[in-house]
Amino acid sequence: MMRNHVTWNPVEDTYEDVKRWLDKRVAQFYRHYGWKWVERVCGPYSEMRSLADEIFMDAYLTYERRSNFTTWVGNKVWYGLKDVLRKRTLHKQLDLNLDEIPEHELDFDLFDFMRGLSGDAREVVSLVCLETPTDIMLGLAEIGRDTPAAFKLVLKEYLHDAGWSWDRIRNTFTEIKGALVQ
Repeated sequence: MMRNHVTWNPVEDTYEDVKRWLDKRVAQFYRHYGWKWVERVCGPYSEMRSLADEIFMDAYLTYERRSNFTTWVGNKVWYGLKDVLRKRTLHKQLDLNLDEIPEHELDFDLFDFMRGLSGDAREVVSLVCLETPTDIMLGLAEIGRDTPAAFKLVLKEYLHDAGWSWDRIRNTFTEIKGALVQ
């Protein structure tokens, strides 16, 4: 029995034919990483949708027929949007407005605080305050929450994936909590 397969020929199809498909792909991206978080980091849906159009044109022009066209375009759009999310997340991390921090909190010397900690505790404080990896930020996006509790959960998973035991993680957090209370 022969099946009737519908194929998508990029040369014969027009942009109008793929517009709805691109809408679905961008919506999938937003659902995967969390609507609120993606909009806060990257701006409104229309901006990312416009970017998907640009990525589509690049994918259309660079398609070499080694794979299915929809797979090629889908991956290009997905990873292009993910790259923008990663870059803008890093930019937001660096965009610290000191005018929003109360005067008394500016007196805290992070490096002085870190000198009194063990190596593990210094590493965790550094991950939180100085160089939060993109994997942690994307982990927050995947669970769809941006709260201190969610950050702690994702950070613990990140450390465990890096080879830390649960006891080591628990002891390090306890040390940091004790140093903050002093």
